[in-house]
Amino acid sequence: MVDIVFENHPDAEVTFITHLPAEEPDREPLVGNNGKHMVLFPPFPQSQGFHCFHPKLILIRFQDRLRVVISSSNLMEEDWTRWSQCVWMQVAFVSLSHDQDFFSVSEGESKVAEKKLDLEFRTRLIQFLRQCSCPDDRVFNLLRGVCFKGVRVRLVTSVPNVYRKANMNEYGHLRLRTILRSLDEYRASRDIPAQYPPILSLCSSVGTPSANWLHSILASCHGGRAVPEKTALDALVHMVYPTEQCVKESAIGADMAGSLILHSKTYAAKSFPKKCLKRYKNVKGREGSLPHAKYCECSEGV
Repeated sequence: MVDIVFENHPDAEVTFITHLPAEEPDREPLVGNNGKHMVLFPPFPQSQGFHCFHPKLILIRFQDRLRVVISSSNLMEEDWTRWSQCVWMQVAFVSLSHDQDFFSVSEGESKVAEKKLDLEFRTRLIQFLRQCSCPDDRVFNLLRGVCFKGVRVRLVTSVPNVYRKANMNEYGHLRLRTILRSLDEYRASRDIPAQYPPILSLCSSVGTPSANWLHSILASCHGGRAVPEKTALDALVHMVYPTEQCVKESAIGADMAGSLILHSKTYAAKSFPKKCLKRYKNVKGREGSLPHAKYCECSEGV
């Protein structure tokens, strides 16, 4: 698919960032078409065990706007045609003369909040692209003049490394915990009762999650608040997952199911949270597809 993009956009500045095999610690970028086309391989810290480059981030720059796409799909045809996925997208426009009041020094609670979100989203995005070894000139060309006015999301990234103290809250679910804690503080200031609803998770792999790790995820999904006493874990965590029969009857079959395969030895382990698993079912129109989406919902009535 990379070759197809290069062939169809010979005059565009196109950058792909992908991972290396675990046994290969580093590799020089691949550059073509007089520097317009580039494939980058970000290095991993070699002293910290296994790592994975797993983001699905697409940034498309048009003359007057930037499209930000975060999906659960890899850049493979079957991921976009044979699997069930989820996609989030937002468009940020290049600032025009009549938008200059957004950057003015005028005060006001809503204006200050907008500016902070714009700055934070921009800063986090630039930081992440640099950590992925994207050259500064490419980052500049991508974001030049773009205004994230009206953005209503907070960017959470994961970068493999060992972090300590305050740096631990910069990435992954601990950053999510920090963000949600600030929302809890806002609700408390307005006497809005705190709740602890369960989480519903649709994922394409469950690995070997321990109870301690699931409690940590739960705490992050609730702004750092501990699980209520005497509450069973399976009452608060619902992991939606396909059965063996569902995989066998799917359009791609068991041979292509990859990370979905849950080995019987893993499932039989005493520590495996069996009661948290919920049966995945396809809705009408999606018969035969398997889930590759990474989706988490935290709400009452799950």
